[in-house]
Amino acid sequence: MMEYFPWSATVLSECLAEYKLGRFSVLDIELGGECNFTCIYCDSPDRKRKCKISVSNVERFLRSGQFKWIHICGLGEPTFGYNYELLIAILKICEKYGVKCNMFSNVFNLTDDLVEYVEREILYVLFKIDTLSNTYAANIYGIDAVQAQHQIENIKKLIRLVKIRDGCTNLAASLVPTNINRPIIVPLVRNMYDSNIFPMIGDLENSGRGREHFDALNLSNEKLEQLKHDINTIVGDEYIVPQCPAVISSIHISADNDVVVDEYSGLSCNWFWLEEPKLKTLFKFTEDISLEEATSRLLQYRQSRFDDVEDWLLQQKDSNIIFGGCGGNILALLETYLDVQRGMM
Repeated sequence: MMEYFPWSATVLSECLAEYKLGRFSVLDIELGGECNFTCIYCDSPDRKRKCKISVSNVERFLRSGQFKWIHICGLGEPTFGYNYELLIAILKICEKYGVKCNMFSNVFNLTDDLVEYVEREILYVLFKIDTLSNTYAANIYGIDAVQAQHQIENIKKLIRLVKIRDGCTNLAASLVPTNINRPIIVPLVRNMYDSNIFPMIGDLENSGRGREHFDALNLSNEKLEQLKHDINTIVGDEYIVPQCPAVISSIHISADNDVVVDEYSGLSCNWFWLEEPKLKTLFKFTEDISLEEATSRLLQYRQSRFDDVEDWLLQQKDSNIIFGGCGGNILALLETYLDVQRGMM
């Protein structure tokens, strides 16, 4: 089956190999709360936060040669407002140090500069798409008809930039099945797959602003199972959400310039749970924190949480997760993490 290159088995294997040696190879960055959408299931309701991360400090870490990827994910829309300036600055330093960038985006602002970075395979895009219909888009994203048309045209423009190399694509489509868009999910998956774009399908999460609408939007397991069956017929195999390498192999920097982890597991992504995440700030991402110290603190916290994570996973063996959270199927992801962590003990 076609893979999305930043989340491919090859990249995951390379990142985990580095992690086994005690090295992080991904920087996972939040740019800020700014976004032009008010999606009905949004996890990022604060739209006034601006990123406090120093781009020069990001460059200091990249200069080490240890990082192969930057993931821009989580809070805020990277192509909107002040975030766009930071995104371009980060892409410039990625190019300087031979680092690739994976971005999660609604692609509100698809400039010539961004198109060029995609074409040169510096920037890879996991783009949010629920529909190619103006009416659905306006309803789901909380925007007017003009904005909806602009959004759809940008998506169509991005789709034309798809590239396939060694069975991997440079674009992935983030789809969240709900009671609003369920009738068009299968046709949309077929559209994306036929266009050589990986369909990244995730369960609706009961967190953020989405909690207000969760009961009305959430699909039953029976309906999700039927969707998965229908999707299997399109991809010709059992559909599996891949594991995002950043969950295990990244240093996660919040928009507030904090290095944060999931409080329970110690992992560097907070959004792979199918419930409200709880963050723990380990330290500030400032000029006086060395890469060695940052790595040591992260690994120490994970070690302190290891037994509880192992116990939790044993209790969840019979859980029925159809697709998974933002970073993939949580059970498979934690099994991978525990296997790697045991080898480091």
